[in-house]
Amino acid sequence: MKDLQERFKSLDSVRLLKIIEESHKYDPMAVEAAKLELSARSVNDEEVKSFKLAYHAAKDKEKNRKNSLDEFEQKTKKTGSAILAIINPLREGPISTKGKVNLFTLGFIILAILKIKSSFHLFKFIFRGNQDDFDLSTFLYLYT
Repeated sequence: MKDLQERFKSLDSVRLLKIIEESHKYDPMAVEAAKLELSARSVNDEEVKSFKLAYHAAKDKEKNRKNSLDEFEQKTKKTGSAILAIINPLREGPISTKGKVNLFTLGFIILAILKIKSSFHLFKFIFRGNQDDFDLSTFLYLYT
Protein backbone atom coordinates (compact mmCIF):
# COMPACT_ATOMS: atom_id res chain seq x y z
CA MET A 1 0.00 0.00 0.00
CA LYS A 2 2.87 2.38 0.83
CA ASP A 3 4.38 1.65 -2.58
CA LEU A 4 1.14 2.68 -4.30
CA GLN A 5 0.85 5.84 -2.22
CA GLU A 6 4.36 6.86 -3.21
CA ARG A 7 3.64 6.20 -6.91
CA PHE A 8 0.32 8.02 -6.76
CA LYS A 9 1.94 11.16 -5.35
CA SER A 10 3.47 11.74 -8.79
CA LEU A 11 0.11 11.39 -10.63
CA ASP A 12 -2.10 14.37 -11.28
CA SER A 13 -5.55 14.68 -9.72
CA VAL A 14 -7.37 13.93 -12.96
CA ARG A 15 -5.60 10.58 -13.30
CA LEU A 16 -6.41 9.70 -9.69
CA LEU A 17 -10.05 10.62 -10.20
CA LYS A 18 -10.11 8.42 -13.29
CA ILE A 19 -8.74 5.49 -11.27
CA ILE A 20 -11.52 5.98 -8.73
CA GLU A 21 -14.19 6.37 -11.42
CA GLU A 22 -13.03 3.21 -13.22
CA SER A 23 -12.51 1.25 -10.02
CA HIS A 24 -13.72 -1.98 -11.65
CA LYS A 25 -10.54 -1.97 -13.77
CA TYR A 26 -8.14 -1.59 -10.84
CA ASP A 27 -7.09 -3.47 -7.76
CA PRO A 28 -9.09 -2.39 -4.67
CA MET A 29 -5.85 -1.40 -2.92
CA ALA A 30 -4.99 0.92 -5.80
CA VAL A 31 -8.42 2.54 -5.65
CA GLU A 32 -8.06 3.01 -1.90
CA ALA A 33 -4.58 4.51 -2.34
CA ALA A 34 -5.96 6.93 -4.96
CA LYS A 35 -8.72 8.00 -2.57
CA LEU A 36 -6.20 8.56 0.22
CA GLU A 37 -3.96 10.62 -2.05
CA LEU A 38 -6.89 12.77 -3.20
CA SER A 39 -7.99 13.38 0.38
CA ALA A 40 -4.40 14.33 1.26
CA ARG A 41 -4.44 16.85 -1.59
CA SER A 42 -7.80 18.16 -0.37
CA VAL A 43 -9.47 18.09 -3.76
CA ASN A 44 -12.80 19.87 -3.40
CA ASP A 45 -16.17 18.49 -4.45
CA GLU A 46 -16.53 20.94 -7.31
CA GLU A 47 -13.40 19.58 -9.00
CA VAL A 48 -14.68 16.04 -8.56
CA LYS A 49 -18.08 16.97 -10.04
CA SER A 50 -16.53 18.74 -13.02
CA PHE A 51 -14.29 15.74 -13.67
CA LYS A 52 -17.22 13.33 -13.46
CA LEU A 53 -19.24 15.44 -15.89
CA ALA A 54 -16.36 15.59 -18.35
CA TYR A 55 -15.64 11.88 -17.90
CA HIS A 56 -19.25 10.84 -18.51
CA ALA A 57 -19.53 13.21 -21.49
CA ALA A 58 -16.44 11.60 -23.02
CA LYS A 59 -17.82 8.12 -22.32
CA ASP A 60 -21.16 9.06 -23.93
CA LYS A 61 -19.37 10.52 -26.95
CA GLU A 62 -17.33 7.33 -27.34
CA LYS A 63 -20.49 5.23 -26.98
CA ASN A 64 -22.29 7.30 -29.64
CA ARG A 65 -19.27 7.01 -31.94
CA LYS A 66 -19.21 3.23 -31.47
CA ASN A 67 -22.96 3.02 -32.14
CA SER A 68 -22.65 5.06 -35.33
CA LEU A 69 -19.76 2.84 -36.48
CA ASP A 70 -21.86 -0.25 -35.77
CA GLU A 71 -24.78 1.23 -37.72
CA PHE A 72 -22.45 2.06 -40.63
CA GLU A 73 -21.04 -1.47 -40.55
CA GLN A 74 -24.52 -3.02 -40.61
CA LYS A 75 -25.62 -0.73 -43.43
CA THR A 76 -22.49 -1.59 -45.42
CA LYS A 77 -23.01 -5.31 -44.90
CA LYS A 78 -26.63 -5.03 -45.95
CA THR A 79 -25.75 -3.04 -49.08
CA GLY A 80 -22.92 -5.42 -49.95
CA SER A 81 -25.20 -8.41 -49.55
CA ALA A 82 -27.80 -6.78 -51.79
CA ILE A 83 -25.19 -6.05 -54.47
CA LEU A 84 -23.83 -9.58 -54.30
CA ALA A 85 -27.33 -11.01 -54.55
CA ILE A 86 -27.83 -9.08 -57.78
CA ILE A 87 -24.57 -10.08 -59.46
CA ASN A 88 -24.11 -13.53 -57.95
CA PRO A 89 -23.57 -15.94 -60.83
CA LEU A 90 -23.70 -19.04 -58.59
CA ARG A 91 -27.44 -19.18 -58.10
CA GLU A 92 -29.53 -22.29 -58.04
CA GLY A 93 -30.78 -23.24 -61.48
CA PRO A 94 -30.00 -21.68 -64.84
CA ILE A 95 -28.56 -18.17 -65.00
CA SER A 96 -31.03 -15.65 -66.34
CA THR A 97 -30.19 -13.14 -69.03
CA LYS A 98 -30.05 -10.42 -66.40
CA GLY A 99 -27.57 -12.53 -64.41
CA LYS A 100 -25.37 -12.99 -67.48
CA VAL A 101 -25.42 -9.26 -68.19
CA ASN A 102 -24.51 -8.54 -64.59
CA LEU A 103 -21.68 -11.05 -64.72
CA PHE A 104 -20.23 -9.54 -67.91
CA THR A 105 -20.60 -6.05 -66.46
CA LEU A 106 -18.73 -7.12 -63.36
CA GLY A 107 -15.96 -8.57 -65.54
CA PHE A 108 -15.62 -5.32 -67.49
CA ILE A 109 -15.57 -3.28 -64.28
CA ILE A 110 -12.75 -5.46 -62.96
CA LEU A 111 -10.83 -5.06 -66.23
CA ALA A 112 -11.31 -1.27 -66.12
CA ILE A 113 -10.07 -1.11 -62.54
CA LEU A 114 -7.00 -3.16 -63.44
CA LYS A 115 -6.28 -0.91 -66.44
CA ILE A 116 -6.62 2.22 -64.32
CA LYS A 117 -4.35 0.71 -61.68
CA SER A 118 -1.69 -0.17 -64.24
CA SER A 119 -1.85 3.35 -65.73
CA PHE A 120 -2.01 5.21 -62.44
CA HIS A 121 1.30 6.98 -63.02
CA LEU A 122 -0.13 8.43 -66.26
CA PHE A 123 -3.27 9.67 -64.49
CA LYS A 124 -1.10 11.37 -61.90
CA PHE A 125 0.76 13.14 -64.71
CA ILE A 126 -2.45 14.17 -66.45
CA PHE A 127 -4.02 15.70 -63.37
CA ARG A 128 -0.92 17.02 -61.61
CA GLY A 129 1.53 17.60 -64.46
CA ASN A 130 2.18 20.70 -66.48
CA GLN A 131 -0.94 21.45 -68.52
CA ASP A 132 1.10 22.91 -71.40
CA ASP A 133 2.58 19.47 -72.11
CA PHE A 134 -0.84 17.79 -72.13
CA ASP A 135 -2.48 16.62 -75.34
CA LEU A 136 -5.19 14.11 -76.14
CA SER A 137 -2.75 11.47 -77.37
CA THR A 138 -2.27 10.37 -73.76
CA PHE A 139 -5.79 8.96 -73.81
CA LEU A 140 -4.89 6.87 -76.86
CA TYR A 141 -2.11 5.33 -74.80
CA LEU A 142 -4.66 4.15 -72.25
CA TYR A 143 -6.75 2.21 -74.73
CA THR A 144 -4.10 0.59 -76.91
